[in-house]
Amino acid sequence: MTIDLVWESKKLLSMIYEGRVSGGDLLAASLKISGDQRFDDLRYLLSDWSKVEETNISTDDVRKLVAYVSSMARTNDRIMNASVMSSDETGQVLVSFYFP
Repeated sequence: MTIDLVWESKKLLSMIYEGRVSGGDLLAASLKISGDQRFDDLRYLLSDWSKVEETNISTDDVRKLVAYVSSMARTNDRIMNASVMSSDETGQVLVSFYFP
């Protein structure tokens, strides 16, 4: 997996994306987080996309991810999410997922 999950504290999770990231990687990481016993106490999620070189994320992957994250938000709606993106073309494409 090209996504490292680093629990900085009980309330802060850093997700570090590196190299090539696929839709399957995103889905697997989401399931791993939601299944972690620390998820209920999680308040801050820092997503660092600055080391991503390439993404392979389909429309179907995005739909599934929205379903996963929507379910997760019902379980813990107190999580604040911040994302760090690179300034190159890959980072700009990733921003478009958040701000269509």
